[in-house]
Amino acid sequence: MNPNKEVKRIEFETDSYKAVKFYNETNTPTIIRLMMKFSGGLVKSERQAEYILLGFVLLMIIVAVIIFIVSGGSKVPLTTPLPT
Repeated sequence: MNPNKEVKRIEFETDSYKAVKFYNETNTPTIIRLMMKFSGGLVKSERQAEYILLGFVLLMIIVAVIIFIVSGGSKVPLTTPLPT
């Protein structure tokens, strides 16, 4: 190879680079769009809808834990005699 020779320009023949298009697009999730649509104007932005959904999920987890704790186990007394 000749060290004095330099490359002028490299060009790649591509129609389109789809990964750039895919990653630059920001699609709003359907549940967020539905919440904004059916909220009657209460939810004005995507961020607000995300916080409301997060709060709803946390509320449901708390309700499930409370139901789990309150229901406890069965209160059937042990009737089988223990061997002595």
